[in-house]
Amino acid sequence: MIKPHIRLVIWDTYTGVVIKEFEIQGSKVIAFHGDQRKITSVTHTLDFYTYDVLNGIQLCQGQLSPGDSELGACWAHNDTLQFATTLKTDGELVINIHELQPTLTSPLHLLSSFTIPPQSWGFSFSPVSFHASFVTKVEVTILDIQSSKTLLRTKVAQEYYRLGLYTTGQFSYNGCFFACGVSWGEIHIWQNTPTGYVSWSILRPQLSHHTSLWSPTSISILCLGSAGTQLLHPDNCLSPMSPKPNQGQNHLVAYSADQRYIAITQKDGSVITILDHLLDPLQQPINTGMQIQDIKIIDNTIFVVDKYRLSSWDLKPSRTPNGAHNAVGVGFNKPLRIGFKCLLSHNCSEIIFTVQKKILLYNIQASEVTSKIHIESCIMIADLQLSPKQFGLWYIGKDRIFGNFKTPNKLVKLEIGGEGFGNVTSEDVWDTLSWVNILSPHGYHIGERSKWVTDPRGSKLLWLPPNWRVNDWSDARWNNNFLALVAPHHPDPIIIEFQS
Repeated sequence: MIKPHIRLVIWDTYTGVVIKEFEIQGSKVIAFHGDQRKITSVTHTLDFYTYDVLNGIQLCQGQLSPGDSELGACWAHNDTLQFATTLKTDGELVINIHELQPTLTSPLHLLSSFTIPPQSWGFSFSPVSFHASFVTKVEVTILDIQSSKTLLRTKVAQEYYRLGLYTTGQFSYNGCFFACGVSWGEIHIWQNTPTGYVSWSILRPQLSHHTSLWSPTSISILCLGSAGTQLLHPDNCLSPMSPKPNQGQNHLVAYSADQRYIAITQKDGSVITILDHLLDPLQQPINTGMQIQDIKIIDNTIFVVDKYRLSSWDLKPSRTPNGAHNAVGVGFNKPLRIGFKCLLSHNCSEIIFTVQKKILLYNIQASEVTSKIHIESCIMIADLQLSPKQFGLWYIGKDRIFGNFKTPNKLVKLEIGGEGFGNVTSEDVWDTLSWVNILSPHGYHIGERSKWVTDPRGSKLLWLPPNWRVNDWSDARWNNNFLALVAPHHPDPIIIEFQS
């Protein structure tokens, strides 16, 4: 069987200069040893390969343990490397400690063996305390391998196993702590005490992660994931009430024309947070008591609509927050039959909403629908937005029948005038990000996979960190010079202001 090769790049951490770049085999574990002049890579089948760091020459190779075995730890000891592996024999479990000596004909030397009662998979080992852990989908067990004494046995429910993934626990570098990720959102920490392991803290990383590692020199845990990295400490566990990543909430963001005020809320929520730039920035909550469908800011007033009424609040700093300064309240003769989409017009005198196969224009003062337009039966409205111009409505439609195939979306533009809906034009849009960028000022664009914001010439203006990036086009919105992003790995909307 041909084993895959991996390109290994070695940097000088002080200068950032690449020392050497060469191909290796295996990547389950990679460790430096021999005064940092040697590096050993271990494959998932527990084959090992040792290389000279400076010239990339392979010095030796072999296998740590045959058959049905696990690697529990790999650590540098003086100028050599040591390993702890399991070996199942005659209904018992043997933990072997080997030392790598690349200069010898048989480079792997057995230092000691310990026989313990049979255990499940999920093996991890501490060379400081000589404690071993075994983690299953329902239980964590820690043993002293020199006496076979059980130091911890506790029930856990690992969400990883439901997805076909497996994880082991990890001991800290000094053997004082043991960590185990039991779900995507929590890492449990136990402390090693003279009477056994006791629960110490629960860490809740704010970014999703697929790997967590103890620092080799300090009591801290590094969490790695596509959203970024986060360094955690067992003493600084996060509160259970800390913000959690977005799970697809539909955020609404509104701006005042002078860009002093920014309002943030969630569709179907009731509380609006007002940011005041002049007050650095003062956060003012307004509890509307409404099931919010859309918000707009005109001058110093914020307008809020749900399916029962339109209300507004004065944002002047001399007023008091939390709804005590309701300036206007307009009720409807009957609740609006609001469907999937609902918008306030630019001047907040009308509400545009969809129901069944129609877009309706509702005049708030007259309390009636003044205009309607029918949608093609095969088109489903994916998003509805006011155009940057004063009198225009745009929507993007997906084909109900062929929406999952390589068919373009329809960008439909409607005029809104004194007689209601006017001229209708449409065009094909293949890239859904194009729909977002149509509304951007000065021709700014969000690039592929939302990594960069670029200018009309394609020059890069702003690199977006991984935890700011959106997965879906509906989570990005341009409004004047502002770009609002609702990223799945960030607890709050990100609002970026671009200078004209």
